[in-house]
Amino acid sequence: MSVQQLLHLSGSTTSSIVNLVQQLIQSFSPKTNSIICLSDWVLGAIFPLIILIIFGILTYRNLHLMTTINDQQQSIPTRLSMWERQITRMMIIQTVLNVSCTLPHCIFLIYTIATVQQRAMKSLNQIYIEYLLALLCAYIVSLDFASSFYIYFLSSSRFRKTTKMYLKRLLHLGNDQVTPFNISASTVPVTGTKTHNRQYRMVYLN
Repeated sequence: MSVQQLLHLSGSTTSSIVNLVQQLIQSFSPKTNSIICLSDWVLGAIFPLIILIIFGILTYRNLHLMTTINDQQQSIPTRLSMWERQITRMMIIQTVLNVSCTLPHCIFLIYTIATVQQRAMKSLNQIYIEYLLALLCAYIVSLDFASSFYIYFLSSSRFRKTTKMYLKRLLHLGNDQVTPFNISASTVPVTGTKTHNRQYRMVYLN
């Protein structure tokens, strides 16, 4: 089968799918379409942002309260203040990124709700363009779910140290160093092996 035949086959398949979608849309009433788009907008855009902001504020208040109580009991600053700064930084970056990734999806859903009455009268090219925009918005939203690790890794030094430590353990990386040396002619040769700041000695005879 040639490339032109494949393109023609894919184009005819896409056209049949679009026609099926148009028939399905026409079978729904305008009120039903508006309710579906509105529920998608609320559940897919507004609700996750509200949950993120609420739990972020509660986490910050809880950590700030723990830091205040600890500072009143001890005059020397402890690790809690450092953790508070790191978590605050992570929360701000995560919230800004979440809003930035969700905003295009919200705009597209608002456009979908505004043009729900004209869906049945849209041309094939317009449907293709809207389908492409929907895929782009979905891809941008998916970036938000994959960005948490990179945000934690870049904004938290403790998270970076913990990640490096577990990677070294997983890959069996260490600072093993073997240095043979002779103490004197009257004593036996000694070989020292240093592993993770612990020194092991093996004594052997000639």
